[in-house]
Amino acid sequence: MSSSHIMRPEEKCIGKKCYIFDNEKYYKVKGMKGTYYIKVIDYQKVDLKQVAITIYEYAFDGLKKIRCYIKTIETSDILFIAGPKISPHFKMYDLEKN
Repeated sequence: MSSSHIMRPEEKCIGKKCYIFDNEKYYKVKGMKGTYYIKVIDYQKVDLKQVAITIYEYAFDGLKKIRCYIKTIETSDILFIAGPKISPHFKMYDLEKN
């Protein structure tokens, strides 16, 4: 039986640009209409199976929570994201690198 959990050790997270808002660390999701972030601790939970997760849209009055579904594949750190405010189907996005 194979596990669907992907190990994301610390060294795999090196090389991604990290942002800090209200003492929380975030990664910026590239390629989306607007500016979106995912918490580093939530990124660690991303798996082969889709999971419901919160991403954050940057707005002038702060970060707005958006619930979505997110998953990834084993051979890459590309994210597949779907949600009512984003897209009804999974679309491929990457994280901003250093």
